[in-house]
This record gives sequence, C-alpha cells and structure tokens, in this order.
Amino acid sequence: MSQDTSLRAWLIGQIKSALPAKGGAGRFMIWCDPDREWIELLRIASDAAGVELWAPAPGEPDPHELALRDRFHREPRRRRIVWLPRTRAEITYFKVYELEADVWIRGLAEALSDYGVPVARRHEAELRPILHLQARNLFDQPRSAWDDLTPSAAKGALFDDGRLLEVLTAERDMFPDLRAEGVFAVFAGRVMEDLGLSDPDKTPEPDWRIESMRRLLLMEAANSGGTPPLGARELPAGRVREYALKLLQRCMHDIRLIAGFERAVHEAERHLGLDTWARSQSSPPRTTASRAVEEALLRHQIDRFESIDDVFLLARELAAGFSDIAGRAQGFWGSRATHPVAWRQLKELADAACTLTHFRDIEHSWATARDMILAYAHDLWRLERAGELLFREVPGIADPLHRIRARLRKAYQRTIDDLGRQFSQRLDAAGPDLDIPSAGERVLKELGGKKQPTAFVILDAFRFELARRLAEQLQLHDPPERLEVDPALAPIPSITALGMPFALPIPRSALTVSFTTGKRPQWSVTAEGWSDDLTVAEHRRRWLVRKGGAKACLTTHEVLEGARLRELGDAQKLIMVYGDEFDRDGHEGALELSGAEDHLKRYTQVLRALRAAGYTRVIVTTDHGFFHWKPDDDEREDLPQGDIVYQSRRAVAGRGLSHATGLRLPVPRSDLEVVVPRSVNVFRTYGAVGFLHGGATLQELVIPVVVAVWPARRKKTPVSLHKIEPITTLQPRIEVISGLQGEIFAGGAYLPRRVLVRVSSPAALLFQHHDPVTVDPQGKPTVVTLKLVDPKPDVPVNTTLRIEIRDADNDEFLLGQDTILKVEINSDWD
Repeated sequence: MSQDTSLRAWLIGQIKSALPAKGGAGRFMIWCDPDREWIELLRIASDAAGVELWAPAPGEPDPHELALRDRFHREPRRRRIVWLPRTRAEITYFKVYELEADVWIRGLAEALSDYGVPVARRHEAELRPILHLQARNLFDQPRSAWDDLTPSAAKGALFDDGRLLEVLTAERDMFPDLRAEGVFAVFAGRVMEDLGLSDPDKTPEPDWRIESMRRLLLMEAANSGGTPPLGARELPAGRVREYALKLLQRCMHDIRLIAGFERAVHEAERHLGLDTWARSQSSPPRTTASRAVEEALLRHQIDRFESIDDVFLLARELAAGFSDIAGRAQGFWGSRATHPVAWRQLKELADAACTLTHFRDIEHSWATARDMILAYAHDLWRLERAGELLFREVPGIADPLHRIRARLRKAYQRTIDDLGRQFSQRLDAAGPDLDIPSAGERVLKELGGKKQPTAFVILDAFRFELARRLAEQLQLHDPPERLEVDPALAPIPSITALGMPFALPIPRSALTVSFTTGKRPQWSVTAEGWSDDLTVAEHRRRWLVRKGGAKACLTTHEVLEGARLRELGDAQKLIMVYGDEFDRDGHEGALELSGAEDHLKRYTQVLRALRAAGYTRVIVTTDHGFFHWKPDDDEREDLPQGDIVYQSRRAVAGRGLSHATGLRLPVPRSDLEVVVPRSVNVFRTYGAVGFLHGGATLQELVIPVVVAVWPARRKKTPVSLHKIEPITTLQPRIEVISGLQGEIFAGGAYLPRRVLVRVSSPAALLFQHHDPVTVDPQGKPTVVTLKLVDPKPDVPVNTTLRIEIRDADNDEFLLGQDTILKVEINSDWD
C-alpha cells in the first residue's frame, strides 16, 4: 500500500472487498461498533463505495435490534451494511442473520494497525478516547500524515493552539459548542496537561476563563526574576510553564485575539495585586502581559523623573533609561493595545533627551563657522528633530509627562541658544566667505553631469533636518542607487525673496541684488542676460522654461493628482516642481504643533510619483531654513542705526548700519549690508514671532540639496491576491502578492509597488487601511489588516463585497475581486 493512500481509500477498499459490485448483489455486512467510533467514517465511505448503509442519521436515536430484524426481513436483499452499536457477542434479535453476513468486529485501533498505522501499546489507553476524532480529522490525508501518532500530537491536531487560545479569549461561552463537537475532553486535557490550568469541567466557563488568565499572569511574573508573587509557587514550572508562556505571548501578537486578551487580563487583574508586587521588586520585572505591572512601572518612572528639577540632569537620566523605556514602548501594552499605556510618550521624551545629552556643551568643539556648518550637516541637525518631538502637540498627554516635557523644552532652548551664540561668534570672525556654494550652484553642477530625465523640486522653508528625514524615508522602499544630501548656504537675509533666486541653477556671480524704494519697496534680483525680477514666482518659472531648459513647471499637488504628468507623456529632460506647505504652515503656527511628519510623507509620495513617471533623477532644494522660537524680553533688541531700507524681526538691511551686538554682513551680490541679531534674538519691529527665518543661525542659513538617482525606468510590479476567502471578522486580513511569482528572472525588471486595499459593498466602503504596503517583485505575500470604517454601516450576512487594490502613489486601479461577507455588520454595535 502506498504512503499516499488515505484512510478513506483504504476503508472503501475494505468494503468493496467484502461486498463486491459483481456477484455480490445480496451480500451484506454487520458492522459491530460498540464504541461508536466508526459511524461517521462509514457514512462517507459506504456512499463512496456504492453500498447502502443502515445507521441512524446524526441526532436520531439508535433503532431497536428487533425493528432492524423486521425491516431486514421485509426489504429486498442488496449490497448493504447494517451498523450495530454492540459487540458480536451482544447481538440478540439480529443474530438469525449473523451466519449469512460478513461481520466486521475490528475496533479502530486494530484497523489502523492493518492500515499501516500501529498504535503503540503504551499510548493505547490514552489514545482510544480520541482516536475516532483523529481518524475523522485525517480521513482524507495520506498515510504519512499519521506518522506521529502520540497522545500529545493527536490532541494538538484535534485541538490546536490557535483554537485553544480562541476559547481562552472568547467573548461568549464556547464550552457547549465543544461538547457538541465531541472535543471538550480533548480541550480539557490540553489545558490541564499542557498549560497547567484548572479543570474546565468543574468551573463555570466565565470563572474558568478569569482563573486561567490569572494563572498565566502569575506564571509570567514568577518567571521574570526577583521574588515570585503570592500564589505563584503552587503553579507548574518547567516545560509546562514554558509552553504556557509561549501561548501567552501568542495572544498578544495575533490580531484576532487581542480584544479578548485585553478583556481577560482586565478581569483577571481586578484582585491579583501584581502592581503592588511590581513596585516591591528591586529591579523592573521582565513581564509583558500584565497591564497592571506596566502601569505601575510607568508611574514609578514618571515620579522619579518628575522629581528632577535640573533640566540637563533630567535629560541625562532619561537618556540613561532609554533602552528600557523603548523596550516597554514596543511591548504589547505600549504599542498594540486598544488603549496603550503611555510608554510611547515617555519614549519620545527619552529619545529627545538622548539627543540633547549627546550634544550638550559640544558647541566649543569647532574652530570656525565653516567647521560648524559641516558638523551641522553631519549630525547636529538631529537637535531640530528633538525639538519637534518636544514642541509638537500631543493630545491626551498626562500632566506629569507634560511637566517633564516642559523642562526638556528648556534644555533644548538653552542648547540651541548656546549653539547659536557660538556660531554667531565664529561667523562674525569669518565674514561672508565660507567656501560653501549656494543651492543654485550645487544644482547647476548636478545638472551639468550625466543627462537623464530630471525633476527639479523647490520646497519653501525646507530646512536641512527635514531633508535628512526625507532621505531616510526614500531609503525604505525602492531606495535610489545614489542618494546625497549636501549643505548649501542661503543668502542673508535668509528670506524667500532672495532665497528663491539663489536656488535657481545660476552661479552666484551672475546674480545682482537690489532693493527698490517708493510706494512698494521690495527686493529685486536679476541675472546676466535676464532683466525680469527673479523674486517674482512667475518670472522664475519663465526663466526655468526659457533659460533653464524646463519643459513644464508643476506644483506638488499637480504631481500627486497626476493629470499634468500624464499630459507631458514620456519623462522630459527637465521639469520643475514647487511646494510651500512648510512655509505656509510655519507662518500659521500649525507646523510647530503638528510636526513635519505628514508633510514629509506627502513629499516622499511626490518623489515616488515622479520616479514612477520616469524621472530617474530628482533634485530637491529650498530657499531658506527656519526655527521655532518665542523670544523673552531680554532676547528682543533695538533696531540698528543707519540708512535702513528693509527691516524684519531677524534682519535689517541698508547702508552705514551699526549695532552694539548684531552681526554686520554684506548682502550677497549687492551694495547693501545687513545686520542680524546673534543667536535666537530678534529686533523690536513688526512681524510675528514663533516661526523665524531671515537671520544667520545654522537652522536658517544651512540649507539642503538632495540628489536621488534611480536606475533607468522599470515597470512597477503587478499585484495579485494570494487567496480569496469569505470575510468572517471585522478586521479582515487580505494577502497581496506579486503577480510575478514563478518568473525567476523577472524581478530585476520591475519596481516594488506600494498599494492600498479596500473592501466595499454595493452601497458603501466597508473596510480600509491608511498606511500603504509594499509588494516586492519576488517577495512573500504581504498581509494587510483592514479596519471597519466609522460610522459603521448596516450590512447583512452573505452580501457580495468587492476587494479593490489601488496604487498608493497615483491611485491607479490595479485589481478587483469579489468575496462574501460572513459576519453581520450592525451600526448599533459599540
């Protein structure tokens, strides 16, 4: 017999051998089944063998043997199996037909041995009660599937870990279902023997579930080092505990179990006292499952940090604890819980503190202003990221964390001020010649190299730190083969009117700067061979088309919308793209509160859309940087003396200017001079404070030129659905896979594709997700977890739904497939 022969095929063969189709018209079998282990298998096998089966239907009572005898006497003879729930010796009324029949007396264990799956004698007593369930489970599997026939393997196959955890975290009673299926005894055996939990047959199901979670939490606490909590010594240890804790971890990672796990932990911890136990330990316990422990440890940490008044000592202590805090923030209760413990908020503060501590008192390390500029481009820019973490709005932050953050803000401001004063001092000594090109000169040099389709992107107020973060995002998916972020110098005053012309691919020496007075005093910048004022946006676009070789000038919105790019057809030699979200939101005050992350994601999407349209080189630069500051009274200075033609909070330009403390520098390519206050100070004049630029701090003066180059254009990866199944949960998981699977050499010709998946009914959108997932040409299936839209619609069971996949970069429709909803959606549910 082949290893591929299933038990089903073997049993059909046994029946056909006893009741052959030819010459066996009147033959019949009596099937003795005192333990009722054959009846379900016979229903399937007899039908496949073409043999009539006399056995009660599921749920019907067994017929009396006398009634069977009378029926057999009346019915015409044919190939038939008469099932009897007794041994051969126990046959009574039907015994008159026994001598004519082929009588089957083998139990399932003996039959399995004949099939080729012997049951070891040492396991027989334990296996017998569940052998019929295992046979039903493996009825259609090849014989090789039976190789590991041990009690533990059989129980695991009949009631696997996933189903066990579903019962443990269920929202409703499931014991009646298990009893109806005949697997309750298997379940009970598993939870008691494999996990060390109490007998589920002796406790109401809700109480058993709470007690089981209580035991699991105690096991983890006892296993975490330190003094075991009360009640832990009575629990099993060794292999059983190790296995139980493995399943406890699985509860926290399986999205289907998370809600039930949280509820079970909440109920179990009401009177458990693990928070008190955690506070009594000499070091933080290495637990992950107990919310009470996480909250107790967080309170302890916050109380300790809040007691530190010295802002730099506070930063050092937070930085020293970053590793432990980050570990807790990545744990279940810090990241995946429905209502997380606030470890992430503390982690952000610790992250900022690490940066502040690293750069504390470092401003004396550089001899010249140029050295400081290069150091800022290397890693000093990280201070601005720390500042964003400390100043952006965090809804719902607890008062103690807010007080800690307020102290770290002071540490940040003092660090920035000290750094600014040292840079002002060195810049005053160095003068204007720092041997660092303008943004336009760097762009001009890049354009003079290899010719390829290029998008030249100018983003208003795109300071150096933001460029480094944009480069980090570009590295995540389909990274460029060449990615550089180089420093350039903005002109002083570092304002849009001057910065934009100096960002054009024109040598500094070819520009002329002036300031016109009269009814509308304003800056003016012209170029050699170009008389129009380049401070005017329309004139800059005209210069780019007529002198710079650009085929079109677009906004970032037009790139994302896609119509203008499609109108251009194949990628052009050069196009220009403009965006002003940072400058606009900065002046309105929104940027400091919301942070830059959303804009950076949007700009990353813009660059990917350009890449997808065939622009294999993207150059990104800006006009000036900025910083956030609300100066105190002692940081506000009087205006310089002299012939003033232009004034703002951060710069005053004119002729013959003098000031007691301000930096006096020439306006580039002009006969004017400019005075800027040192560090973060401002002049007493018109203009809002908060979003500042125009001066000569590192944040305002050092601007980026980003160059990203990809290989020649490739197609995006086609996508497919790995497996389409009915939707049975309110958080469905859809598997998306590359449409190139099996094409061994195709991967190099295709780009990864970022996609969004959504599911709709005929009437409305039902499920969606917001963060795109990436499908690689030869990658494994990508699992997308969707969430139900809010407000919830009303959708009945068995509604046909549409799964739709779209390109996340340009909203291109890629694929649509139908599926069936197998769970009711009701708008009245909480």
